[in-house]
Amino acid sequence: MRFFEIVGEYLKNHWIRLVASIVYGIVICVIYNFSNDGFSYAISYSNGLFIGGATLFLFGLLTVVNYFGGFDIFSYMFRSKYVGDHRESLYEYSERKKIERKPAAFIFIDYLAVGTIFMIVSFIILLIVG
Repeated sequence: MRFFEIVGEYLKNHWIRLVASIVYGIVICVIYNFSNDGFSYAISYSNGLFIGGATLFLFGLLTVVNYFGGFDIFSYMFRSKYVGDHRESLYEYSERKKIERKPAAFIFIDYLAVGTIFMIVSFIILLIVG
């Protein structure tokens, strides 16, 4: 029973991101089919779903890298180096950003999960049609 409470709490807090990811994947599929004039072919739906799922999955991987501090050095280069009256070092900046990112733990799961589901549906359509 505890598992369903955790999942329910997660969905209650992240439903907007999940819906936005699903809408993004569907819009990419429709744009792909519209540009290739392939609304009548199942393989076009498979390709469109795969493109939408792959971009969501890759965006999720970039979010993972960002969550673990992979882009801190780039953001440090483009910000003001002074905090208060002293110059903030890269280590201090990274530690501060790590603390700021704590409340948004596992924000990348939404993108990875929806992207994986879209790619699995794409492969299923491909197996059925192919």
